[in-house]
Amino acid sequence: MIVNLVTYIFSSEQLMSPLAMINSNTSNSPVNVPQTSTTPTGTISSLPKPSSVTPVHRVMSLTDPTSKMSKSHKAEKSRILITDAPKDIKAKISSAKTDSIPGISYDPATRPGISNLLDILSIFDAEGRQASQLAEAYSDLSPKQLKEMVSDAVITGLDGIRDRYLELVGKGDEYLDSIEAVGARKARDSAKETMQLVRRAIGF
Repeated sequence: MIVNLVTYIFSSEQLMSPLAMINSNTSNSPVNVPQTSTTPTGTISSLPKPSSVTPVHRVMSLTDPTSKMSKSHKAEKSRILITDAPKDIKAKISSAKTDSIPGISYDPATRPGISNLLDILSIFDAEGRQASQLAEAYSDLSPKQLKEMVSDAVITGLDGIRDRYLELVGKGDEYLDSIEAVGARKARDSAKETMQLVRRAIGF
């Protein structure tokens, strides 16, 4: 079982809201949702409040920053896996393809490698800054210094996750199957309860 950085990012509620995955090109415009709905049995008022969809950049390959990071790519250095040890993460990021332009700036079109590193750094940034903001803050750094910063951020961000992952996988397929079964049962129960509420609301 191989889990790469992309899988972790797009499945972790700590790093990214599921709404952010709807459309990476969507602007920060509010999604207007009616606050009440009238049904044959009355009015339902507990509908979601309007929310915003935040643009999300795809994580690109470390060896080819014009292509997305993928666990199926033949080059192991193109991706970061949750199972990677800190030294492996450092080695992969230090060898990431960048450019020879002095300083740091965010421009995916002309500087895809540097921009990809900034995107990764923004995912793990404790202050929640966007890649463009990080580029301004660290504009005087060299690509080597940026790589060191990104390595430290990723290693810190994944701290403990690798060990926990290996611990769970080490318990064997039978244990994992039992956890999956429990999750499936909870999902079915939740779906059943939701459908009962829907049927009651529309008068069935």
